[in-house]
Amino acid sequence: RGYGTRGSYLVEYGKAFVLFSAWLLKLFARNRYHVVHVHNMPDFLAFAAIIPRIFGAKIILDIHDPMPEFYLSKYKDRANGVAVRLLQVEEKLSSMLAHAVITANPRFKARLVERGMCADKITVINNVADPSVFSRDKHKGECRGDGQHFTLIYPGTIAPRYGLDVAIRALPLLLPKIPQIRLVILGAYAPHGDELGELAQRIGVSSYVQFRPAIPVDEVAQQLVQADIGIYPALPDPYMDLITPVKVLEFAIMGIPIVASRC
Repeated sequence: RGYGTRGSYLVEYGKAFVLFSAWLLKLFARNRYHVVHVHNMPDFLAFAAIIPRIFGAKIILDIHDPMPEFYLSKYKDRANGVAVRLLQVEEKLSSMLAHAVITANPRFKARLVERGMCADKITVINNVADPSVFSRDKHKGECRGDGQHFTLIYPGTIAPRYGLDVAIRALPLLLPKIPQIRLVILGAYAPHGDELGELAQRIGVSSYVQFRPAIPVDEVAQQLVQADIGIYPALPDPYMDLITPVKVLEFAIMGIPIVASRC
């Protein structure tokens, strides 16, 4: 109950901060770390390392995703709203505490610099497909598809911003030309999956949509090799316009044709 609400995240992040702070303090008392590497979200987890910092440890803040843009994508709030401005302050204070910042692509870095972060403090480590897992050579010779279906696959987060409703709504248009089509959605079902399932039922394509549970990343490649096309129907918004979609890179490295939106 309350899954994914603003309040539930505040409670979860607050509990995590207290637990991480206590655990890190315990570990630091034993090991005296020279460096503490903190991954967001939230950014303020960097403050869990404030005691090690006082005793000389360096803090690296790893901003996988910029929280203001992610919040706007998830909750469709006003860009100049109070919550977004608070997240920008939280981001700035956390980055000021850190000695170095890592982020996942040049667009993230540019946005952080726009908000006043020192460019020299930021290192970009691009988020890419793991070639040891997603390897065309590793699956060479495996048959694509099952011979009975024309399979579209989407692996990953099931959320409105990824436009899976668009893919489902497209099925009635595709069925007359590709009657054997099948859409496989691979990921954690709740909470948006219910809405997608109801949509498929309502427009009469539920038998052409298959939801599969999330699996470890090292098993995803085996699912991809069974598909005919990888899809990425993401919708534009302040967050999606900045990200590098790793699943598209995974499709590419596996040699799977890609259908993607101009997001």
